[in-house]
Amino acid sequence: MNIHWLIWDDWNREHISRHRIVQSEIEELIEGPYLKRKARSDCYMIFGRSFTGRYLMVVVAVRTEGAVYVVTAREMNKSEKKWFGRRI
Repeated sequence: MNIHWLIWDDWNREHISRHRIVQSEIEELIEGPYLKRKARSDCYMIFGRSFTGRYLMVVVAVRTEGAVYVVTAREMNKSEKKWFGRRI
């Protein structure tokens, strides 16, 4: 699965803001190197960094080839940062 564009609406923008994350940080994340892990049948966890250096984990649901809906996002925990650092 390659991510070419993110699908946004009021709900997911508001939801990620509760985790102190903004839309532009997630858009930055998918421009740089990132890792993905399968979460459910149609969802992936995306791990990467914003341009300001924040380590983020984003859950996305695949909608069409290359288009994903942002479900949630948060900062990576310690073990996720370690895992990410070993693989990038």
